[in-house]
Amino acid sequence: MFKKIFVFIGLVSVFSFSLVSKDSEGLKTLLSLNDAFIEISEKVNPSTVYIQVGEEVEIQRNSQTPFQGWPFQMPQEESPQQFWREGSGSGFIVSKDGLILTNNHVVGTADEINVTMFDGQVYEASLMGVDPSTDVALIKIDTGFDLPYLEMDLESEIKVGQWVLAFGNPLQLRFTVTSGIVSAMGRSLGILRSSSTWAIEDFIQTDAAINPGNSGGPLVNLRGKVIGINSALVSDTGSFSGYGFAIPIKLAKRVMDDLVEFGEVRRAVLGVMVSPITDLDREALNLPENSGVLISGFVNSEEGWSPAERSKLKQLDVIWTIDGKEVRGPALLQKIIANYNPGDTVNIEVYRGGYKDSFDVVLGTAPKPKKQELSSVEEIDSNILESIGIEAKDVSFQDLLDAGWENPPREGLAIASIRRGSSAHRRGMLNFVGFIITHIAEYEIQNLNEALDVLKNFESGAIVYFDIVGPDGYPSLISIRIP
Repeated sequence: MFKKIFVFIGLVSVFSFSLVSKDSEGLKTLLSLNDAFIEISEKVNPSTVYIQVGEEVEIQRNSQTPFQGWPFQMPQEESPQQFWREGSGSGFIVSKDGLILTNNHVVGTADEINVTMFDGQVYEASLMGVDPSTDVALIKIDTGFDLPYLEMDLESEIKVGQWVLAFGNPLQLRFTVTSGIVSAMGRSLGILRSSSTWAIEDFIQTDAAINPGNSGGPLVNLRGKVIGINSALVSDTGSFSGYGFAIPIKLAKRVMDDLVEFGEVRRAVLGVMVSPITDLDREALNLPENSGVLISGFVNSEEGWSPAERSKLKQLDVIWTIDGKEVRGPALLQKIIANYNPGDTVNIEVYRGGYKDSFDVVLGTAPKPKKQELSSVEEIDSNILESIGIEAKDVSFQDLLDAGWENPPREGLAIASIRRGSSAHRRGMLNFVGFIITHIAEYEIQNLNEALDVLKNFESGAIVYFDIVGPDGYPSLISIRIP
C-alpha cells in the first residue's frame, strides 16, 4: 500500500521572498499569465457542471425454470439479471435556458441524469439528443432563471502550442482546472469506429491533464472561450499520462444546432469507402506523392444510392482535393465533408490512370442507425399496462398449484413478459416474469380487464404502486409512473 508523503516548504518561500525585492519584466509576464488563469477559472467554473448518471444493465446468467408446468413464457436456459449502474462526467452550459454540451459516452444510455452546479444546486436533466459519430450529446435543465453560459470560439484557428485550460470533474474531484498547451491537431484514435459507421475523429491533442470524469467538460483558450469538449485519454494505466483529447467545438456546434432544430444530426456523405495511400499505391497509380485517399468501394446514402458512384467516380480513383482542400487521409476526408449539408454540391478532384480529373458531386444524407426493436420507443396502441411495459395474462388458482406453488394467491394477474426499455424494465421488473400482480394501488386485481379498468383512474404522470407476489409467497411493492 502506498503512503502519501507531505513536505513543508514554508521556509523555502521566506528565503525566496528575500531575494526578490523588485519584480523583473520576466516575473511581471508570469504574474500576468497567473492572473489570466485565475480570471478564466472564475469565469468558466460557474458554467461547468458535474453530471451523474444511472442506468439499468443486464447480465445473462444460466438458470433453470423455478417451477415446472408454468403455462406462460418463462426463462429456460438463460435469465437476465439486472443491476443499477452509476457513472459521472462533466458538461458545460451553452445557453441561458439550460442547454448543456457533454459526451455521448457520458449520457447516451442513461436512464437518469442529474446535474450539479458549481454552487451545489442539483437539477434533473433531460436528454435532447446524441451523436455517436462525434461522441457529442446535448442535455437540458430547467431552472426557471437565466444561467451563466460559455461562449464558443468559432472564428479563431486553433494552433499547436497555444495555452489551454481543461475544466471538469476528474476522479470525483469536482470542479478541477488543469492547464497545458495544444500538442497536436487532427488526431484520429479509432475509438469511435465501433459505435458508428460514419465516425468523425478530428481530436485536439493537449497535455492539460484529462482523467476519467473530465469527459464532457470544456477546453478553453486564454480568452475563456470554448475550443473543445474533453473526451478521451490515451494511457497504459487508465489515468493521465500526458495525452488528452478534445472534440473541436466547431464540429460540436454543428451537431448541437442539428439536435436543437431537427432532433437528430443531418450528416452529409460522399458514399465512398476509402483507404490511405501506400507506397505501392503511389507506384501502381502513378501518383506524385503519398497523398489523397483511394476509393475502395461505395456505400449507399439514406437516399438509396452512393452520391460518388452516381457522379461517375470509380474504384481505384484517388480523391485528391474537395473544393480545393487537400485530402491527406481518411480522417481529413471525413472532417471536410462534415462541414457540408446534405444536398450541397462539392467539386472532387481525383487522379485516375495517372491524370487529374474533376467531378461535381451532390452529397447525400448519412443513413440513420437502425434502432433495436426491443428498446425503441414506439406508440403503443393497446392498453395502459402494455404502455408501462407489462404483458400480462389471466391465471387461475389451479394453474399456480399445477405449476408447483405451495401457497399461491387466490386471485391475480400473471406477468408474462416485460418489454425492454420500458418503465417496468427500468424499475427492475424483468426478474418478476411469472410473478402475480395482486393489487394495483389499493385495488385487488382478479384479471386483465379489471387491471385495465383500475389503471384508467390514474392520469398520465401519476405514480402507482403494484403488489407483486412470487412463488415463495413474499410480496414486493413496486412504484411505476404512468406514461
